[in-house]
Amino acid sequence: MKPGPRLIGPLYRPVDPTTLVGVASDGSRGDAYRLTQSTAVAARALILAAEAEGHAIGIASGYRTPEHQERLFARAVAKYGSEKDARRWVAKFSEHATGQTIDWNLGIQNSSENASSGAFAALPAWQWLAEHAPKMGWTPYEREPWHWTFNPVS
Repeated sequence: MKPGPRLIGPLYRPVDPTTLVGVASDGSRGDAYRLTQSTAVAARALILAAEAEGHAIGIASGYRTPEHQERLFARAVAKYGSEKDARRWVAKFSEHATGQTIDWNLGIQNSSENASSGAFAALPAWQWLAEHAPKMGWTPYEREPWHWTFNPVS
């Protein structure tokens, strides 16, 4: 299995939220986050594979409504001063609305500062994720090292 393209532009399709399943931060069944069934299964498999090799990763964010994303974007505009600058770190239309995207907890804060400083690249858990997640159908978002989308291509 290999990763497919990111779910942006013409591939962006918000999911029907009634079709999502609940998962915990470790990918098991729970109520903390919601994902598509196939993404939940793939997340659990990735978490267990990382654990088996001594790396602790967990889910920090899953599905977001388009309305929630609009609020996040408005906050980013206030923080960075313009829509142009905000778009570097927060999307107006997020892949999270597809139910196929996860922000991973890799042990440090998921922030623009940590992304731009290269802090993620120094983490063994992120290095493992970067090597193994694409083989399991996950596509990264380069600007946000914690943001990965499950969109496998057979």
